[in-house]
Amino acid sequence: MNPWWSTGKVPLARDDIVPRQELDGLMASLRNELATSLIGPRQVGKTTLMHQCIRSLIEEQGVRPREVLFVDLDRPYLLSGLERHLDEILETYASNILRRDFAEGPERVWVFLDEVCTLPNWEAVLKGWVDRHAPVKFVLSDSSITALVKGQGKSMTGRVDIQRVWPIGLLDTMRIGGADIPRDAVEASRTALIRALSIGDVETVVGQLAAAHSALYPIRTTIEAALDDYLIWGGYPGLIGLSPEDRRARLEVIADLTLARDVGEVYGVRDPLLLRDLAGLLAQELSGLLKTSGVAGDLSHDRSTVERHIGYLVEAGVVVLSPQHTGRARSSARKEKKVRMRAPALANALASILDPATFAQSGRAPRVMENVVAMHMGALEARGGGSFLNPPRFWRTQGAEVDVVVEFAGVPLPVEVKHAGSVRPNDRRGVEGFLETWDAPLGMVAHRGELKLEPPVLEVPLWLLLMLC
Repeated sequence: MNPWWSTGKVPLARDDIVPRQELDGLMASLRNELATSLIGPRQVGKTTLMHQCIRSLIEEQGVRPREVLFVDLDRPYLLSGLERHLDEILETYASNILRRDFAEGPERVWVFLDEVCTLPNWEAVLKGWVDRHAPVKFVLSDSSITALVKGQGKSMTGRVDIQRVWPIGLLDTMRIGGADIPRDAVEASRTALIRALSIGDVETVVGQLAAAHSALYPIRTTIEAALDDYLIWGGYPGLIGLSPEDRRARLEVIADLTLARDVGEVYGVRDPLLLRDLAGLLAQELSGLLKTSGVAGDLSHDRSTVERHIGYLVEAGVVVLSPQHTGRARSSARKEKKVRMRAPALANALASILDPATFAQSGRAPRVMENVVAMHMGALEARGGGSFLNPPRFWRTQGAEVDVVVEFAGVPLPVEVKHAGSVRPNDRRGVEGFLETWDAPLGMVAHRGELKLEPPVLEVPLWLLLMLC
């Protein structure tokens, strides 16, 4: 489990080699005195990020290999016969591997605990260790978002730095798959783009989109093929490179475990069939307006029960509800919301549409594409200082609608999503209405066609916009 103790090297699997975009933020978190908590759905790469951190600590920052402990707590033999569990694991490590007490430093010890929620009373035990102020840095993760958040809320308030890890986007998917991406050029354009959007600098936005387009255009065909694949299978690093049959089998397991363990067990759901049917129905209605009464009728359950189970799916990170952009939080909360899911692969699995031919014939692609753009733009908003907990919005008024609205330092950016290869005047109408209503400097129509940079409404290829997120 800790081969670097003897080799000094951290072995990484194929999909571990490419650093995730979240790695920089995680490494920055390791420098503070709080415990670091990796929170995200199962199978999105939290364990991979832990190993990438360990590799950076040992092979780049010179940390002594024996001062780094990784424990996969989802292994029953680790806990069998132990009465104090975590205390005994750490004491055994200190005496046999570290060969000193943790407090004897001065070097910091790094303890990575994967699937930490399998430990009984883990939050109280960790609170005790953190409150000792010994030179020990704890990094935690678990497959259940809710179990980890609840545990931290009980005893670890003020002692944890939370790092969100969501399903991977198109850029990381291509990099892990081995594509030669001009990463430096993309990151430079993204950074400048976010800065320009936050001050309404239209000229710089146009310039950075043009620069990124020039850098990526030579591999446009490759990106577009990857995007088509991403619409069906996207979000999970472990699916990259697998056959469709193996992907389908693995996704079915992910979907089953997500609903049974991460939602059903955590919330004590008494009717797992209702939960599964509800998740499937929401997945089928991806990017549509949530009409709870209609859903309750379709499932033959009362509205309050359905609302409660939708809340479980939202808290567990399975479903995202996008509010309407109104400029006022209370007003947004009262209006209808759109149904989103962070990983298109999970949405397709829950909707039972994983066959590429069936997907192509289903007419589902425009809904999934809107969902993908919403989640990518939400990630871009978070990179600009927004909160990952603040879902991307949408806007609608009488006679006009915009699919996605995000903000950068309070400056709104409306984005209309079209799956077609050209933009018609009517496709721009919602964005134009938004700009007039909200006095915003710029909007976009993301589509399958060519780049057309004529402010205030920019026509941006979907492949380009997603790669910049």
